Amino acid sequence: SSIQLVSRARKAGLLITPRSIFQHQNVAALAAVSTPLASQDATADISTGTIPATPIIRWLIERGGPIRRYNQSMLLQVPADVQQDHLVAALQALLDQHDALRMHLHSATRAAQSRMGWQLEIPPVPAFGASECLRRIDTVGLHEDGLRMLIAEASRAAAARLDPEAGRMLQATWFDAGSAQPGRLLLTIHHLAVDGVSWRILVPDLELAWRAAQRNERAKLGPRGSSLRHWALRLNAEALSARRLAELPLWQSIVGASDPLLSHRPLDAARDTVATARRLTLSLPSTLTSALLTQVPALFHGRINDVLLTAFALAVAHWRRRRSSEQASGVLFDLEGHGREEIFQDIDLSRTVGWFTSIFPMRLDLQGIDLD
Repeated sequence: SSIQLVSRARKAGLLITPRSIFQHQNVAALAAVSTPLASQDATADISTGTIPATPIIRWLIERGGPIRRYNQSMLLQVPADVQQDHLVAALQALLDQHDALRMHLHSATRAAQSRMGWQLEIPPVPAFGASECLRRIDTVGLHEDGLRMLIAEASRAAAARLDPEAGRMLQATWFDAGSAQPGRLLLTIHHLAVDGVSWRILVPDLELAWRAAQRNERAKLGPRGSSLRHWALRLNAEALSARRLAELPLWQSIVGASDPLLSHRPLDAARDTVATARRLTLSLPSTLTSALLTQVPALFHGRINDVLLTAFALAVAHWRRRRSSEQASGVLFDLEGHGREEIFQDIDLSRTVGWFTSIFPMRLDLQGIDLD
């Protein structure tokens, strides 16, 4: 991805932006617009201190309910010869390098949260050392089914140990299979401190730090990039700018129109929760998938997202008409993005760990379209 390319360029001492990758799609053109990192004028980027709630965190506040166990996790395979002290050193390197893993959440009353959002803080040093974040479980001789059950149980236990108010954002569980076969390492990180892009930063850094520990060397994890705190401060200031406030009527018009309910009753806050949600997954044939990814978007000068969202809106319209004979109307939904758009020219998030996800409303209006 463009973010990964930007990150690798930084490791090589060059600064390029995701936008320049799309504008200059060959090596020679990119080389001409790249800038040595040493020549960059570093603006004031103080990574430690209080962080204002970002839009995605405010979205979480609005959901309500407990968040202590709200996490993302990843299960990694580790070599058979891995040693506990090397894992501890590698995890400590992550805690020292990535501010979000040291973050604290300051508790407040629900009324205060509604007024000002949660207050987060990045301390200069982690509240817990890596040795306190790592659990070792002996799995020598354990068969595959037993291992799966053990991992599931350990995953729940790791989530229960998370405590954002105490700064305990990371838990690691090492399933030690002995010296004869590879083990597993389960990383459990509170969602306030991680997102999908962050994992593509953390996992290579963990491997790099582990290899350095094997050699009894200090890990060199590359340039840090812009801090999470600097981004949050700039983003909140941008949200209050005149040009962003001028966009408010547009967003209000998107969410303000009324749509028929998709269900036969209004949502019930006590009944309709994440715990009662269900998923339906369908697989398409490879020939149809190929056409959807290549031919159909090209015909309409769009991308696969445009095709899938159009299909979704049409499906909802057909479903509504079968149930109630309603005419085609709009469908309102949320779209999610990685949230690392290049809003500020002087901020680089390609090496920054945290929860940057963006969620924004979108309405597709099908009025006047012949569904037959």
